[in-house]
Amino acid sequence: MLPRPRLPQLKQPSNLSLPLNRVQHRGESFSPDATIFSPEGRHGYRPRRPLFSFFFNLMRSLESYADDARKLRAMGYNCAQCVLMPFDDVTGLDRGLAARLASGLGAGLGAKGEICGVVNAMAIAQGFDKGEAPSDKVASMKCAGGLASQFASCTGGRLRCADLKQKGAAMSCDALIMKGIEILHAHFAEQYGA
Repeated sequence: MLPRPRLPQLKQPSNLSLPLNRVQHRGESFSPDATIFSPEGRHGYRPRRPLFSFFFNLMRSLESYADDARKLRAMGYNCAQCVLMPFDDVTGLDRGLAARLASGLGAGLGAKGEICGVVNAMAIAQGFDKGEAPSDKVASMKCAGGLASQFASCTGGRLRCADLKQKGAAMSCDALIMKGIEILHAHFAEQYGA
């Protein structure tokens, strides 16, 4: 993993304990109107939202994310892309990068019928939220497992695409995408108090 670029520190008057135009986030200093990571860093991993938007309940509505997913599905994107791409404002992933990351996950990992792309996309999205350091690994895996369990509870315990697409399956791929959007939105809303 590439190291984060260091931002230059601004000079401040000696009578101030914190700069008026800088904030601390995860040990680094940022200006309030800046995005969390600089454009030079992380190859497309930079939120489009200002840093403070997470703290002021500016997460979009569930219907907004669902509308994005429907539009992406109509354009021909696979299930994983339709779940990961709308959450670009929360994960910090550029939509193009999110599309490339999830492109091989549709139809059960390379059309092999394995774990549903919706579940894989939810795991990726939450990983960008909380899986940065090696010490975050256990918490990230528990969270991904929890999201997968919520999904499985809606599908009769099935996570494999081949099982979900069997004749007589209760939910279509579009319905599974909407369920994934709903689960992921609830997860992020709980995280950020939205």
